Amino acid sequence: MTVMDKVPPAGNFKNKIFSVIRSLDNGLDASIARVHRDGLNLREIGFLSLLGAILYSYFLTNFSFSIDDEFAALRHDPAVWVGQDRWLVYLVEKWILPQPAVPFAPYMILIVLLAVSYALLLRAHGVQTSWKTYFAYPVFGAFPMWWLITAFHANTAALAIGVFFISLSAYMLFGESRGLASPLRGALRKHSMIIIMLACAIAAYQSLLLLFICFAFGSLLTRNLHNQGANQNPCTTILKLLLNVSLLILLALVLYVAMNAVAQHLIAADSGYIAHFINPGIFESLFKVLRLVWKEQIALYSGHANRYGANLGINGVVIGLATLVVLRAGRRQIAVNVVLWLGVLIAPFALHFVSGGEPLPLRTLIALAYVSWLSCMLLLSARHTSLMAASVIIIALLQIKIFGLTSQYMATAAIVQSHDRLLAADIYRRIGELSGSFDRNAPLKMDIYGSKSINTIYAKANTGSLQGSFFSWDNGNILRMVSFMKVMGYENISIPNNNERIALTPIFKQMPVWPAAGSVKKCGDIYLIRLSREPDPTHAKFKESV
Repeated sequence: MTVMDKVPPAGNFKNKIFSVIRSLDNGLDASIARVHRDGLNLREIGFLSLLGAILYSYFLTNFSFSIDDEFAALRHDPAVWVGQDRWLVYLVEKWILPQPAVPFAPYMILIVLLAVSYALLLRAHGVQTSWKTYFAYPVFGAFPMWWLITAFHANTAALAIGVFFISLSAYMLFGESRGLASPLRGALRKHSMIIIMLACAIAAYQSLLLLFICFAFGSLLTRNLHNQGANQNPCTTILKLLLNVSLLILLALVLYVAMNAVAQHLIAADSGYIAHFINPGIFESLFKVLRLVWKEQIALYSGHANRYGANLGINGVVIGLATLVVLRAGRRQIAVNVVLWLGVLIAPFALHFVSGGEPLPLRTLIALAYVSWLSCMLLLSARHTSLMAASVIIIALLQIKIFGLTSQYMATAAIVQSHDRLLAADIYRRIGELSGSFDRNAPLKMDIYGSKSINTIYAKANTGSLQGSFFSWDNGNILRMVSFMKVMGYENISIPNNNERIALTPIFKQMPVWPAAGSVKKCGDIYLIRLSREPDPTHAKFKESV
């Protein structure tokens, strides 16, 4: 046999290509037909997007520059995301939004994909589009946790893609019919797509996995409530579904870890960012962990001001009333409904068990937006006119409280960001006034001692960076301060090395504190600015070195 005999005929190769194309066409045609059959249309997406544009108008019309955006704006290589186990964010920043720290574009992506995700989510829950679904959308789309995570411009587009992936996965699993059909009944190709999408969603933001788990419990709960009495053996059916979902999640995690290992081998090593949230001593005091997690659940579900910055107690009322709806619906299946509802309530806090019960940044709890929305939908399922009217009033009050809270976040952010811009300009002006021959185009070496905090009368969420000052974050991080000033246009600034900075500490201690005269001075070729009496972490090392 010659070499030419081993080469397949050109016609066979062409036929294989056409066969693959036909297979793709058939799959797309079936998907489009299913979407039309389920009533998904551009009018619904457009109206939801319009609502989203209103809810996120602040981010669309303002350049709200917050903590970490200074690094995102200046970096040329997004490999840092691979080190944080978020390779999807790396891909988005590398190929879609190479300059992520911008207004408008990331939030338009978020608004549209949230609208599509919400429409898919309704189908996954077996809920028909109506005034109720539009009325409840602001609870899902404008809950404070969304504001806290989308304050990071660089995260926003990838987060939106991740939410779309988990919503589409939920739709493919639970939106097949109005009944409780097994999600593994479909083709292997469908489930492979779900595994890939879940892995990508986790790589966008790890907490999205918890949001998907909430979706699963919530979809099963609403479908079971809608089909009371139709299923003779709901426990067995739901158990099989949960096992199938667990298997898909496990496979998605395996794929995510494998792809993460490859990405970190090729692009950037693990930075240990995720590891510092994990408490290895969790099993040494399990009861203490359970008590701490329970305490955190109560605080967040009841809308405690210590967590949100202002009281959101009406949220606890909505969740409490939704729990009564679950308990009163279908007494023969009350055990199943309660277990599913507990799954919805507990799943958002799964990472708290891993952290040893210690509070995590509120931005990791985006699943709480879904819990509150599902509670609203359960209230809106009331059949009596009087109960429906009461539910509408309560949900409207919840929305007003949400809008009031996020409005306070806007006010705080606007004040803090104005403060930082003015402070940066004032520091540069004071430096220039030290010499009549100051050249703004010449290199400028600067050292800053301490930090300058600002407090407002408006709400500030616990661990929220949207309201954080560059001049006080990390107890005084000069790299953040100088990076912010560079983004604001003061691009000729450099920083002395740590040894030089520590050696300057005695000189700083003799200077008055900002804004007093003499709080800015020049020592050799370095400009010194003392912002506070307390040292920052670097200058605090002077005591250790003496």
